[in-house]
Amino acid sequence: MTARALDQHKMDTTMKSESTGPYMPDNNPLSPTHYQWHPVAESREISGHFPHHLGAAIDYIWRVGRKDDPIQDLNKAIRHLEFERDRLELMRPG
Repeated sequence: MTARALDQHKMDTTMKSESTGPYMPDNNPLSPTHYQWHPVAESREISGHFPHHLGAAIDYIWRVGRKDDPIQDLNKAIRHLEFERDRLELMRPG
């Protein structure tokens, strides 16, 4: 493991979240913990009821600070909202 990768791993495993405690890398691709932190629902139970880009934005907002860089997650959410806005503008009559 390179020094940079080791530093990133240390940062990832010590990242704190108010509701989940230390971030622990998750290898479960079907139901990762960064989408399960809420006591009532998993993000896909909510986002699955929306068009693709809106659902993706919800998923990225849901996991802010629990997987990747929080700013990166917010930027991804914004990008998906822009995709949805562009899609709707193309469908707008006139």
